[in-house]
Amino acid sequence: MIDGVRVVALCASRIHDLQNYDFINSLNEYLCNHNCRLFVYAICTELRMYDEATYWYNDVNRSDTAVFDLMDFDVIDAVIIMDEKLKCAPLSQRIIDRAKQKNIPSVIIEGYYDNCININFDHATGMKAVIEHVIGEHGVTDVHFMNGAKDNPFAQSRLDIFKKLLVKYHIPYSDDMVSYGDFWVDPTVAAMEKLLQREKLPRAIICANDVMAITVCTMLQKAGYRIPEDVMVTGYDGIDEVYLSNPKITTASCSYRKMAEKALELLMHFFKTGEIYENNIVIPEFFNFDSCGCHYGSKIDLNAYYSNINNRFYRYQDEMCIMMNASNKMQIVSFEEAAVLWKSAVKLNMCCLINKSCIDDTVNPALVTTKSFDDEMFVFCDVNPDNEFKTISKKSIIPDMSDKLKLRIPLVFFALDYINTPMGYVCFYAQNSRITDYQKTTWAVMALNNAIGGIRDIRYQKHLNQQVENMYKYDSLTGLYNRHGFFKALSKASNRIYDVQEITNVILLDLDGLKYINDTFGHKEGDNAIKVCAEALKKHCPEDAICSRIGGDELVAWFSGTYDADKLKKEIYAAFEEYNAVSGKDYKVAASFGMISSTEYRGTDDFSRLFSEADKAMYEEKTYRQKNGMYRYYRMRK
Repeated sequence: MIDGVRVVALCASRIHDLQNYDFINSLNEYLCNHNCRLFVYAICTELRMYDEATYWYNDVNRSDTAVFDLMDFDVIDAVIIMDEKLKCAPLSQRIIDRAKQKNIPSVIIEGYYDNCININFDHATGMKAVIEHVIGEHGVTDVHFMNGAKDNPFAQSRLDIFKKLLVKYHIPYSDDMVSYGDFWVDPTVAAMEKLLQREKLPRAIICANDVMAITVCTMLQKAGYRIPEDVMVTGYDGIDEVYLSNPKITTASCSYRKMAEKALELLMHFFKTGEIYENNIVIPEFFNFDSCGCHYGSKIDLNAYYSNINNRFYRYQDEMCIMMNASNKMQIVSFEEAAVLWKSAVKLNMCCLINKSCIDDTVNPALVTTKSFDDEMFVFCDVNPDNEFKTISKKSIIPDMSDKLKLRIPLVFFALDYINTPMGYVCFYAQNSRITDYQKTTWAVMALNNAIGGIRDIRYQKHLNQQVENMYKYDSLTGLYNRHGFFKALSKASNRIYDVQEITNVILLDLDGLKYINDTFGHKEGDNAIKVCAEALKKHCPEDAICSRIGGDELVAWFSGTYDADKLKKEIYAAFEEYNAVSGKDYKVAASFGMISSTEYRGTDDFSRLFSEADKAMYEEKTYRQKNGMYRYYRMRK
């Protein structure tokens, strides 16, 4: 419950399908009238996938299923699972188990699970109505059954009904009265090719679903047969295509609006009494259309269907292209610029949140193995620009949740994923709840997956390129330029200095007694001494100085301007004294300093001269310190 309003979570796939769309909008309307709100957690495609090697399988490990982990059962009061639409029993059971832990009821649409409110279409009654119409009312005895897959329980139950009615009407059954179209187009085409080779076609072909019925009609018409004059054809399910096909297919329609009414009725009863009715049915509605020879008598507004198809085909295609074009442009800019591009191109009420780790350029997207969302989410875009580019807690779900609940519309969530790893999620809230808006969500999710995944890839590639460049430019021990990086930076800076004729300075710092430290205390301590020298040089040279470890224990700095060499030397030596006082080492760090300044610097080629002079000054300093016992003092602790 949020702000005194019950929250009902719906788990679904393909929300743009007309049946699912009708269910969602009907359910939302009913829930809002009972002080409830609907949160839809969706995936773009069902989880039962086809593969030539494994035939049908459940792709339960797909990363877009992370959207169901987004459900917060601390605020959800009930969960509804469209089991037949998801087509993945292990996933449904996982959601049910999570709900049970919080004593939250689960309503199963087209499925059955223990201790759940299960609502199923009475397919036996619906299928019986279609078959009895063909045999009983039209008097056809020469019938053929186009069934689904052989091992499918739905197909087997529909075949059993066919067989029982043959017995009722005293029609002998034989196996050649049945073909298998696997509920889909290509297998039905193959089955029809075999059927068309027979000397005599059956008077009627009864199909176990509408997709196969439409395909059967197409194959018959291509072969020169008339429907229904030569062959009657019927379907089952009542998908929207049957009303637009030629001829219109006689079918039994599974009304998802009635399913939504039933779900609401049983949920309200549970909220009031705590009782769960496990077995519940909705009876499909029979429609006798043209494909069996009956007169068209449907009350369905076909003008609305044709208008919807036109809108879906033309406008949707154009907006799809706009989304993909925006997606491609977004990949080469920053997250902030990408959000602006997206909002200017895509007119959808939505917000998009991505894992905070996604904006970390140092993270390799290919190596991320987490299948969930971060506790902190980065607001990539939102209808309210004040919310963008901030982070919010995943517990908040989306920005301005209270305002969204007042809209009385479904909040539809999809996971964003890339390389089979969740990146974040998007929430759509179409204020008009139109089918075209729901259809656009699939392409919007795909476009965002492409865009944000591309941004991450490109930013990580830039990070790698920078690392590689740094390897060539910087010394890994000290962080100063290496020889290659130093001369590259020097060349760039030299042109500017040459133009304005500024004083240039070169400092050379040579570590005292490195061999002694290495031999006595080990190379690790020798490296430490070099780092201490590098830090002292970098700290006390001007901020824009180009500092480098140009040799094993030789450090150089190049910079412009007027500076006091004695002052710099004292500051660097003082830094060594300060370190030695607290280091606790059995040796002291010291170095010999040499500096040269020139008003006649003529570019990179002139650097060798200044370097030689600085080197000479440094060795004079080293000699002086050795003669005065200072070098030995710094070389070892007494």
